[in-house]
Amino acid sequence: MNRKAMLVTSFALLLACLLFASVQPIMAGTVGPLRFKSGVTVYSPVNAVYNSKIILFNYTFAVGMGMHYSLNYMLDGSEAQPMPYSVVNPQELHVVYSALGQVQLPELSEGPHSLTISLEASFGKNDIRSYSDIIYFTIDTNAPDVILDASPPKITIQSPQTNQTYTTGVPLNLLLSEPVTQLILHLDGDKTTLPAKNTTLTDLTTGTHTLTVTALDLVGNPGYANYVTFNVIQPTPTQQPTPTPATSEHPTTNTGAEPPQTEPFPTALIAAASIAALTLAATGLLIYHKKHRH
Repeated sequence: MNRKAMLVTSFALLLACLLFASVQPIMAGTVGPLRFKSGVTVYSPVNAVYNSKIILFNYTFAVGMGMHYSLNYMLDGSEAQPMPYSVVNPQELHVVYSALGQVQLPELSEGPHSLTISLEASFGKNDIRSYSDIIYFTIDTNAPDVILDASPPKITIQSPQTNQTYTTGVPLNLLLSEPVTQLILHLDGDKTTLPAKNTTLTDLTTGTHTLTVTALDLVGNPGYANYVTFNVIQPTPTQQPTPTPATSEHPTTNTGAEPPQTEPFPTALIAAASIAALTLAATGLLIYHKKHRH
């Protein structure tokens, strides 16, 4: 093989590897567990294509304290079968307990299948509630492996921080462990869809506020952040310097104000001085006449 043929072959192999690497994450379908309103969570089978005819029916169940349940499944419409489960730490006191259950399904044929889950919950003598959910899956021995992702996304609220005080806009900054499809803000009991993981909370009233954030990852696993409690106060107003009034070069006319008081003329002093002067003059004349008579 000449050098040109070797270069062509190497380029073809490199292109094939790149193509396989780019397609492989899409072929290996990553799926998440199915969470139903009945409190049942199914980890397998889920709505996916499996390459094995042997499927383990794997599930968990939320058991309420003092409740009575009837939990069954039907495979492809066959007769209902019980779904056994065992409660985790039943000796502890909880309002809701976690229960685990497994059922080995019979060997399945290739093609589509359905699994129906039925639940009856007794909340009291006359309060019985029923739930029914269906899972559709397919057996194809040529399909790639199914990858189960049951890990919830981790959400860390970096800002605001607990017990901190803010004034106007409160920065909301989140740290996510993986991409999510939706972010929900729970602020003082109200839910809002966040446009992005970093934003600013505005129009908050003064006082104490509590928030948390929930999100779903790309396969539907829910994640929850810890609650944060913070305070909002009114900003302190900035004091403006008092302007100095400008002095006018021209006198202003007095409009409506009292006229200025003039200094009183010292008439008493002038009268006293005049009397003293007249007395001195009269005394001088009297002495003069006495001298000239002699």
